[in-house]
Amino acid sequence: MAQFKRLDETSKRYNDWQIVLGVPQETFENLDELNKQLINRHTMWHALDEWAIKTDEWKKTNFGDIDAPNISKQAENYAKICKRLEGALTANPVQARLKFLVEEFEAAMPIVMALRNPDMQDYHYNEINTIVGQVINFKEDGFTLQSLIDMNVVPYME
Repeated sequence: MAQFKRLDETSKRYNDWQIVLGVPQETFENLDELNKQLINRHTMWHALDEWAIKTDEWKKTNFGDIDAPNISKQAENYAKICKRLEGALTANPVQARLKFLVEEFEAAMPIVMALRNPDMQDYHYNEINTIVGQVINFKEDGFTLQSLIDMNVVPYME
């Protein structure tokens, strides 16, 4: 990005001199395309890095403290970024990886949203324990989203 900014400044200086000298201005079309590509690739890498940090944090948060609606909204925002990148960039492994991770996480969110429902009562949790065949203490300190992943209650998430 820094190198691009230097090139962009140079192109503007050239254009300024071309005006002063009274010659036709260059458009530097390849510089404009490069700018679009750089911005999209920067967005892609930055989103992948941010996503890894956020999901790691969410997985380590006590389950009782998880803000499921906020997490769901953030996942939707990342899904929009993935969609935008699909149209702006040629297919590549980094973009595919980001999309996979976001979709994988989004697939688990309905379960997390349901389990974090404030109207859940003890008998609901007892029924869930019966269905999954193991005792899960959702209110236990130290019980996290990662705990649910490890127990195979929510789909596997990297």
